[in-house]
Amino acid sequence: MALVKTSKITVVANPQKTIAPRAAPTPAARPVARRGGPLGKDKLSERIAAATEEMASGLVEAAAAAEQLRRSMEQIASGAEEAAGGSQEQVAAIGGALANLTTARAQADAARRRTEAVQLVLAETATQITTSVRAIERNAERQAASVELIAELERRAKDIGEITSTVSRISDQTNLL
Repeated sequence: MALVKTSKITVVANPQKTIAPRAAPTPAARPVARRGGPLGKDKLSERIAAATEEMASGLVEAAAAAEQLRRSMEQIASGAEEAAGGSQEQVAAIGGALANLTTARAQADAARRRTEAVQLVLAETATQITTSVRAIERNAERQAASVELIAELERRAKDIGEITSTVSRISDQTNLL
C-alpha cells in the first residue's frame, strides 16, 4: 500500500492560461474559455471538484496509512515491552546465578581454609607420631638392654649360687672333720 498518493492537478493562475503537467494534455487540461463565460466556470468547478475528490481520497488513504502505522507502532511497543520484560528476567536470572557463584566461591574458600588447617594438623600429628615411634624405639632398646642385664645378673646369681653351694659343702665337710 502506498503511503503517499500523487496526483496530477492542473493549476489555473490566469483564467486565460492553464498550467498543465508535462504529460499529454487531457480534456480537463485544455484552455479555459474566456473570462467570465459560463463554460469556463463549469470546467473550473469540475476541476476543483475532481481535485477535491482526489485530495479527499488521498486524505482517506493517508488516514488509513496513519492508522496502520499506529497499529504497527503499538505492535513494536508491545514487542519492546516483551523484550524489556525478558531482559529483566535475564538480569534477575544472571543476578541469581551471580549470587549462587558468590556463595559457592565463599564456600570453596572456607573449604580450602579448612583443608589447609587439616593439613597442618596432619603434619603436626605425623611429627608427633614420628617422635613417639622414636621414643618407643629408644624404650625398646632400653628394655632390651635391661633384659640383657637381668640375664647377666641371673647368670651371676647362678654362679654365686654354685659358689655358695660349694662353700656350703666345704663347710659341711669341715664341720665333719
